[in-house]
Amino acid sequence: STNSWATKANMTTARLFLGVAEVGSKIYAIGGWVYGAPNVLATNEEYDPSTDSWTTKEPLPTARRSMGVAAVGGKIYVIGGWDGTNSFATNEEYDPATDGWTVREPMLAARSGHVAVAVNDMIYAIGGGVAGPGTANEEYDPASDLWTVMAPMPTARLAIGGAEAGGKVYIIGGTDGTNALAINEEYDPVADSWATRAAMPTARYQPAVAAVTTGKTAAIVKIYVIGGFTGQEFLNTNEEYTPGVGIEDIEIDVPICELSIAPTVSCRDFNISYSIKEPSFISVKIYDASGRLVCTLVDGLANAGSYRGHWDARGATSSSVESGVYFCQLTVDNNSVTKKMIVMR
Repeated sequence: STNSWATKANMTTARLFLGVAEVGSKIYAIGGWVYGAPNVLATNEEYDPSTDSWTTKEPLPTARRSMGVAAVGGKIYVIGGWDGTNSFATNEEYDPATDGWTVREPMLAARSGHVAVAVNDMIYAIGGGVAGPGTANEEYDPASDLWTVMAPMPTARLAIGGAEAGGKVYIIGGTDGTNALAINEEYDPVADSWATRAAMPTARYQPAVAAVTTGKTAAIVKIYVIGGFTGQEFLNTNEEYTPGVGIEDIEIDVPICELSIAPTVSCRDFNISYSIKEPSFISVKIYDASGRLVCTLVDGLANAGSYRGHWDARGATSSSVESGVYFCQLTVDNNSVTKKMIVMR
């Protein structure tokens, strides 16, 4: 049935902080970390859902953990991560057909604990950070080798897992810096919006997550969440999530909301208008291009109606922000709307 989970064959090497991607209906679990020396791994293992079995493949050239991994055009991109000392932006490409690796254009900003998920030949690097959980969302085009800043993730977290299903991105698990999470959030690149979906059974951070399409008469997408850490023990757990058509059947009582941004002529001030359908807990927050919270304009209970606000391009300390891309995010209960702003000095 849809919106359900099932236990599958455990991964060969128990580990956390790894990444996964799917090519040719097979899943590749790459890199990671364990206690002991050397604790940063270059391990690359292939999972075949049709036989529910694992095979060892050519290892990752740069041993690392907490990186983003995604597949486009039959190749896998391992982006960013941590080598045990520093977070970095390295991008290495793996070709399953030749079992070989190639260096590619690095990510815009070094970070770790994020995920990289492919949707329609684009890669979205979401979440993670350098000093703590973040909300950054960057789009990478392998064809042009260009990166673009996108709307940030609503919930700041790191050590997350992610996969694509039906043209949408599912960001699952992670940590808020204190607790292991079972959160499952869905990102729609076309609508640039987020929604909360069924939580996974086992709360954990840095799980490996990948999607596989099966079915002879109709495409059936299943998402596999493998391994991770609970905060107390390493896991080789393998849980299967089926979004299916039924994901729209999950009823969430979310008031309808709207958000619009009108910059002044100078692009140094922004008029913010928003509306909500019924009394709700809301927040209006400003984020920079890296997903870092710049300031909170509104946070609390609001009655139904239309509202107007203002952002003077200043941060929480009242100092002026630098020129660049920023995002205004309106959150109403579990629903959020994000708009891009460009500050010019």
